[in-house]
Amino acid sequence: MSRRNKSIVWDYFSKDNDGTVQCTICNAIYKNCGNTSNLRSHLLQKHPTDVPDHYAGTSKRSKKKKFKTEVEDPSYDNHNVLSEILNEDYHYGTTPGIATQHKSKKWEEPNTDRIVFEKVSIPTGMKSIYWKHFGFPADGNGEILSKQKVICCLCSTQFSYAQNTTNIKKHLERKHPIQYKELHDRVGLPVDEPLVKRKKNKDEYQVVNVKPVIQEHYSICVQGDQGEQAIISIPQQIHHDAKKATKKSAISKSVEHLIFQFIVRDLESPSVINSAGFRHLMLSLSPKYDLPTEQTIIQELVPKMYDTLKNAMYNDITAINMTDNVFSLGLEHWEANDREYISYYINYLQNEENFATRLLHTFLLDPDSLHNTFHHQEMFNIVCSSWNIKTSNIKAVIISSDNTSLHQAVVNQEIPVIPCLDHTLSQICLKAFEKPAIKKLIRKSRVIISRIYNKNNFALEVTFPDPNSETEDDTLSTFLSLDNPYVWLSTLNMLEALNAARSKLNVLLEVGEEYSEVDEVLNEEEWTVLARVVQIFNPIKVTVTTLSEEKPARASLILPLYLQLVNYHLKITPHDDPISVKLKTDFVNFLTKKYASVDSFLQICTALDPRVKKLPYIEQHDVFGGPITQMLLAMGTPSTAVSETNNKVAEQEPKKTPSRRSGMEFLLGNVTSTPSPPVNTSLPSHAENIAHEISQYSRCTPASLNQCPLSWWRDESNRFSNVYPLALKYNCVPATSVASSKAMEMKARCTYLERRKLLSLNTQAVLNHLLFLHHNYTLQGDQI
Repeated sequence: MSRRNKSIVWDYFSKDNDGTVQCTICNAIYKNCGNTSNLRSHLLQKHPTDVPDHYAGTSKRSKKKKFKTEVEDPSYDNHNVLSEILNEDYHYGTTPGIATQHKSKKWEEPNTDRIVFEKVSIPTGMKSIYWKHFGFPADGNGEILSKQKVICCLCSTQFSYAQNTTNIKKHLERKHPIQYKELHDRVGLPVDEPLVKRKKNKDEYQVVNVKPVIQEHYSICVQGDQGEQAIISIPQQIHHDAKKATKKSAISKSVEHLIFQFIVRDLESPSVINSAGFRHLMLSLSPKYDLPTEQTIIQELVPKMYDTLKNAMYNDITAINMTDNVFSLGLEHWEANDREYISYYINYLQNEENFATRLLHTFLLDPDSLHNTFHHQEMFNIVCSSWNIKTSNIKAVIISSDNTSLHQAVVNQEIPVIPCLDHTLSQICLKAFEKPAIKKLIRKSRVIISRIYNKNNFALEVTFPDPNSETEDDTLSTFLSLDNPYVWLSTLNMLEALNAARSKLNVLLEVGEEYSEVDEVLNEEEWTVLARVVQIFNPIKVTVTTLSEEKPARASLILPLYLQLVNYHLKITPHDDPISVKLKTDFVNFLTKKYASVDSFLQICTALDPRVKKLPYIEQHDVFGGPITQMLLAMGTPSTAVSETNNKVAEQEPKKTPSRRSGMEFLLGNVTSTPSPPVNTSLPSHAENIAHEISQYSRCTPASLNQCPLSWWRDESNRFSNVYPLALKYNCVPATSVASSKAMEMKARCTYLERRKLLSLNTQAVLNHLLFLHHNYTLQGDQI
């Protein structure tokens, strides 16, 4: 009985008597298995153009043929199809389930509708740590344009927001691994690492004393007479010697990296690698490994680390530049080996709490362009453009230089120029040391100390009362040693130690009572002048050492310290001798001239520092009701809702009076003693809310002098939601052009200047790279 529906396959195949079938198109022979599955596959794969279009629907098992008929595009070849939904190519020759795979793919909107934005609004209510580097697109006023897109603040990549952080986490992990690691290190989360197989217990296996081997496979391609090819893999055994060579190479790289860290952290010249002592030390520690050459460090290690750290810093600065945060720049003008340089620093806030200072670049100044304003302005623009810094986001520039052309170049940018406090005080003291009477006194002091060291083989430690202490029991100690003429603080310490050791000098010089070699060098009148000089310079010394303890020393302290020095510590008294009167007058005139042009800017900085906002000078100039209120009204309503501000102000708890006052309390102790008036109730409108917050802030109890102002503002951000953003912008301005801890600690300063001077003997590129790594690598640790 014949079959009801004969397959049209047999229109292309013929049966043979031996149980096989043959294709009438290509004469291919197949075994007749009782069904036509293999024959249909042959027709579709080998002869798709010879099969009629209606053949795809002649069988129940024709999903792949139906899919091919529905989506086939004439512009593609016979084995590929085009999906009209996903606009993707598929090969349909041998995969029956391709339609199912196609349907299971999730449809995503093509990224053609990129949003044009000016700023990135980082959400504050998101709990995930990854939102630090991502936000929603916003316009110039900070208004969010769409919450369907997420912007990467590091590279401006746009993502579709699916109400989770999976895609932004993967992007940060793959594209910005340094920032990804920083986030995990900050919150204590482990960085994703590949799974490591558990080590097997060696007690479970028999130990055999054989040499370990490493197997490698070598592949050989063999070709036959008719063109056929075969690949043969041959295992190759390598004994323990090769493994030892690999281990040796890894240890050599580790030693190389440690040497690099030593050079960068201590600011050593790369030529130290050639010194006999260093090579002897390293060969004693690692005798089997070759040391890197000086050229390897200069041409390979230093540039590689420089590029890595520079890229990471560039991403951080770009991310901050896309938000409403601001920067401040520091310019340090310095000399070494009869050459002059300018180093550019940048200061900004991280996470609205951590203050960061980074060195950007160091330029060698051309003597012909040293006083050329246009040249300095070009250098300033080059630094800003190469680091993607908008001049509109620069709040102020702190300069440590007497070059008027450099000052004018920054003023032309319409940016406030703040004289560096450390540089200003250093200028005052160095000029005072050049006065004939004091210069002669310093020269004789060096002679006495040199004679003492020629006759004694030990360092003399002297003790003297602490001038900052309220009791006579507190003392300070220092060593009697020669000074560094370029660091005024070391000269003052030398004079201070010599004055304290006056009674012991005859014993140290091994002279009798009837003959005093010391009196031949310094007479009684000069000893009196020495004591007066030490007393006058002491407030300036306390100012500098106190600022070195502040990390960082903010510009909000410049005005209070300046006023305290001028009106209290350097005030002329009836008992002052002519030398004291002359020194105090010169100090006051110099400070007044330096900071008169930026008085209004410093007033705002001081008013927004909760530690010193009660300064009477601030109240006299009505800083809160004048410039601060006007700036807050111009800023508009903050993005976060204003919290209730009618809570009672917490009174400051009484603290136990310490036996010894800190430097801040010595200088500014009488500033914060004004009692707090009562608090007013809040008002509904935005302008009235600002007025109420200003009133609340100006009347509340000042923060402790030893408390960080950023921490105080963070804790009170809900209470003063309008003032808080403005306070952050003015608290990113430091008092010094260089990080205060690096600029003011006497011993560290002397060592740094000497090593920087030696380093300047290298090429400009080596100097710039190593200074960059020294300042920024020390701050970032091993994250470089």
